[in-house]
Amino acid sequence: MLKIKWLFVALFSIATAISAQIINPPKGRIAIVADGNSADPDDLGGTAISLALLRSSGLEKRLVHYSHSCDLIRGEKI
Repeated sequence: MLKIKWLFVALFSIATAISAQIINPPKGRIAIVADGNSADPDDLGGTAISLALLRSSGLEKRLVHYSHSCDLIRGEKI
């Protein structure tokens, strides 16, 4: 039982250390380009994650441009 308690304390300490990281972003505006290919599932998921990260870090007001699936010429898929 004592080992389980120590394991719980260790896991809690590690989780706290990981979630308590400080973000030191560079100064200036933020622009994001999500991939550049046609709308793939990874692009759509990456968009949600990148916007959530901006929001959770308090940087959403610095976002000035977001491009999604911005390929200029659609190529043939092989």
